[in-house]
Amino acid sequence: MANYDHLPVYKAAYDLLQCIYREMGHVPRDVKFTLVEGLKNELMEMIVLIYKANATTDKCRHIEAARELTVSTKVRLRLMRERLAEVEGRCKDAKTPPPPHELERMLSVANSYCGYLRQFRAHRLAERLFGKLPLKRFFRIEGDHRKMVPKKRSGCRILSLAREERAKRDLRLLRQADCVQGG
Repeated sequence: MANYDHLPVYKAAYDLLQCIYREMGHVPRDVKFTLVEGLKNELMEMIVLIYKANATTDKCRHIEAARELTVSTKVRLRLMRERLAEVEGRCKDAKTPPPPHELERMLSVANSYCGYLRQFRAHRLAERLFGKLPLKRFFRIEGDHRKMVPKKRSGCRILSLAREERAKRDLRLLRQADCVQGG
């Protein structure tokens, strides 16, 4: 398992937090103590959730909470940028400028972790339904992300038979079944 501060999603969230601290020192007080403070708190909480998700085996609840915070952070950042545009005397009808590249990078990395969350949930559900033994018989786990890859079954005698041999075997089994039913 990687150290939490080497994870791409942690780096992206931390860069966004640094950008907020660096760029928002000159904003008016009403915006600073409402939107900017809330944004800083959400980002700090998101970083803590990333750490917790990396440290525990049950990652689902921490990743889901961080994902919810990502949505609220995006909305809060957009609202803050619109409010700053109004305060600075810019046109009120102008479209909101796109979020900074740090947020875009964090969102793209977070989306890849949401895919990991779906795969992790499927793995946990299969373990609950079938237990760990059947999964280990049919799948092998690759890498840190528990990617389940089907095992090659070339060692099995039945699967390694040629097509003609399988057809002969099936025909023989059908004849035996007919003899048992008719006899």
